[in-house]
Amino acid sequence: MARRLMLLLLAVVIILLGLSLWLIGFYTDWLWFEQVGYRSVFTARLAWTCIVWLGSGLLFSGFIFFNLRATTWALKQRTRMDTSPFWDGPRLRRGLYLVSLILGFVISAGFSTRWEVVARFIHRTPFGYTDPVFHQDIGFYVFQLPLFEQLYVPLQGLLLVTLVAVGLSYVLGRVVGFEERKPHIVTKAKVHLSILIALVLTLKALDYLLGMYQLVYSPRGAVFGPSYTDVHTQILAAKAMAITTGAVAVSVLWNAFQPRLRWVISGIILLVVESMLLGSVYPNLVQRYVVEPNELAKEERFIGYNIDATRQAFGLDNIVEHKFVTQDELPPKQCLQSETVDNIRLWDWRPLLETYSQLQEFRLYYDFTRVDTDRYWVDGEYRQVMVAPRELAIEQLHNRTWVNERLQYTHGYGLVMSPVNRVTPEGLPDLWIYDIPPKSKMGEALAVTRPEIYYGEQTNHYVFVRTEVPEFDYPRGDQNAETLYQGTGGVPMGSWGRRLLFALRFQDSRILWTQSFTKDSRVMYYRNIQERVRKIAPFLRYDNEPYMVVADGRLFWILDAYTSSDRYPYVQPVAGWGNYVRNSVKVVVDAYNGTVTYYMMNERDPLALTLGHMYPGLFRPLTEMPASLRAHIRYPEELFLLQARIYGTYHMANPRVFYNQEDLWNFPREIYGDEQIDMQAYYTIMELPGEIGRDRAAEFVLMLPFTPAEKANMVAWLAARNDGEHYGQLVLHKFPKQKLTYGPMQIEARIDQDAEISRQLALWDQKGSRVVRGNLLVLPLGDSILYVEPLYLKAKQGELPELRRVIASLGGKIVMAETVEEALNELFEERVLSTPEESGESGVGIVLEPESVPPDSPLSRTEGKAQAALELFGEAKTARQSGDWGRYGEILDELEILLRELAEQEQSQ
Repeated sequence: MARRLMLLLLAVVIILLGLSLWLIGFYTDWLWFEQVGYRSVFTARLAWTCIVWLGSGLLFSGFIFFNLRATTWALKQRTRMDTSPFWDGPRLRRGLYLVSLILGFVISAGFSTRWEVVARFIHRTPFGYTDPVFHQDIGFYVFQLPLFEQLYVPLQGLLLVTLVAVGLSYVLGRVVGFEERKPHIVTKAKVHLSILIALVLTLKALDYLLGMYQLVYSPRGAVFGPSYTDVHTQILAAKAMAITTGAVAVSVLWNAFQPRLRWVISGIILLVVESMLLGSVYPNLVQRYVVEPNELAKEERFIGYNIDATRQAFGLDNIVEHKFVTQDELPPKQCLQSETVDNIRLWDWRPLLETYSQLQEFRLYYDFTRVDTDRYWVDGEYRQVMVAPRELAIEQLHNRTWVNERLQYTHGYGLVMSPVNRVTPEGLPDLWIYDIPPKSKMGEALAVTRPEIYYGEQTNHYVFVRTEVPEFDYPRGDQNAETLYQGTGGVPMGSWGRRLLFALRFQDSRILWTQSFTKDSRVMYYRNIQERVRKIAPFLRYDNEPYMVVADGRLFWILDAYTSSDRYPYVQPVAGWGNYVRNSVKVVVDAYNGTVTYYMMNERDPLALTLGHMYPGLFRPLTEMPASLRAHIRYPEELFLLQARIYGTYHMANPRVFYNQEDLWNFPREIYGDEQIDMQAYYTIMELPGEIGRDRAAEFVLMLPFTPAEKANMVAWLAARNDGEHYGQLVLHKFPKQKLTYGPMQIEARIDQDAEISRQLALWDQKGSRVVRGNLLVLPLGDSILYVEPLYLKAKQGELPELRRVIASLGGKIVMAETVEEALNELFEERVLSTPEESGESGVGIVLEPESVPPDSPLSRTEGKAQAALELFGEAKTARQSGDWGRYGEILDELEILLRELAEQEQSQ
């Protein structure tokens, strides 16, 4: 007895401890939601959960209680009931209440977790599209059908549990049983049980009818969605089985008054036969002998349904298509005087990340994890830049004490920014924002006045601010600069009660005993921006690549969020995305204060509108976003790649062409480093064909070429516009099929086949160096296509890539030069562009110093250029014989400069 009591007490203690920890987590989450300004979202989710759980639980319990109570009416027909104390009125009702509540809330427990389905049903918004088979608005499949499906299991369970409970009550009360070896049942009990059985059958009949709508997700046919066989056999089967099941339900009720059990048995047998013949045999016969010999003719209409629905679901139905007819000759020289050329991206993010890390991390505990692309207005010019935030990598601290991790090292610091097209003489990026504290080469336009990053992608640990311990701000020589947090982020926890709460939440007793806290101290948790936004709105799908923006001197993160569903009819789901997606929300997170703001981008998206009704105040209109932030919203690369991949198949709008897969498109391949990889989409500032000559011709776009399946030539390129009123518009430019347009891998092959370029690459790839071939850019220039590929040189013993050459191709010609200007001049075989040092402007290419030749080279020592060339040639032979291939390559570079000058002098004479 004592042992049982101890076990019982232990179980009670464990339950109370678990409940206490849950309540602590619940309350501290409530404090967090209140601090970030989304308490209404927290309470809305809590209210919906409680309403659905309590509402369904009470309804289910009431149904069970009513039926159990109804059994007493039949039981009272037997006189033995009147003397039984168990059937005393108050005691019976209390027992029935308890049993009903337990059973009702157990059944409703699973359904209560699906409260969001109920909320979406209540706040549903029509899509405005009607499916062509059942003529239902798409909203029926997204909002209504899921609720009906979710209700079936608990309702079926409710009816079956009630039926068992009622039947057991009748058996125990001897209302149902055997008397003198003959079955006996009181009439009221028979009617009651018959009604419950009829309800079970009626619910099943409705399930057959709902199953008919599931055909919009059928994988049977040539494409996803209802096929010829589904429409002509499965709909018939569903209706027939629903009618038969309904008839069996009616016969069960009729049997309660007029015993005709054979009608019930006959109906059940008929239902089994229908299930076999109509549900399996007949559809298979139609598929094999009617559809398969004539599949295209039979399925053409349904293929068209799939094409239209897929294009609508993934936002491909409004792509603007243009023809792009390339010319064999070089474009007019005027095309070179364009912002497309002025913003050619020479820096690939992969080598640039290594360079930033080597030049600007400064300390082991700082880390650059990504390089993003954005654009800014600088000195009246629209400039594309590369940006990398400098975050704190707490795991790389040498001395990882509790004070260091929780009180001192609390934030990252600043960022690095450089233009995409500027290079120093050393082959390094020309930094516009650099160092600690951040310095801006471009003045106030890019000044950073609040560089601390308390909320980022690597801030995965909780910290305490406004404590007695000064926070580390940034390294300053032999000393460290310190700071005290002045923002609004974090939950106040200066009181002893709050300290106890958070000590229990984080299971860290040091929070209680430290003497470092003050009445103003705050705790920051959920600091990782991905975790932070998901905590507030887990019903959105978030992009994996947030990017940092400098706006009004402060640092902000912008993160794309999507509304998505896997219930869109006729469309095959994509793993991780579902079969409907819209970039409807932009999320802005303040890197200093941690404030999170959700801006609605697409006010016509039914899912976004429904969520807005479910959570009033969550979304703000885009017009409320500050202009300094709105200038930096960009079309998300993840969504663009998804759309491009789907469009590679679904650009074929003709069902016959689609069926034969005659014109499949793929992403091109390119060479990065020395490996073939899928070409990545890339952001660039360019003048779209057809937009040149307007007030604002240059745009920030995201683009990607297409090649035919199993071929390397280019057939089209897709671009997503990012600026102003054109944001989100997809534009496709198609090349004529009867004419060859080189694809990226064909250009890569021509580069490898060029004798001069191959020789230079081979020399660099010798001892001590490695050539890294960057992202090949495909850029429309007039009626031609300009291909540009940067080349980086990296010592095999180091990780500091240097940009050394630019390869360009235009009009069938390929050249390699030190700058884009020089490459284009060579392509046109005349000086059509001035280099930066000639124009005195910050143009494209290398930022050259006045002395571009080493002072100790023969070129600087010898007046006669021919003699200098001979000396360089001799030095090259010596370097080659000694195996000093690094020096050999340097000498060839100097010799090239000298020979070019000699050639220019000869032409001028």
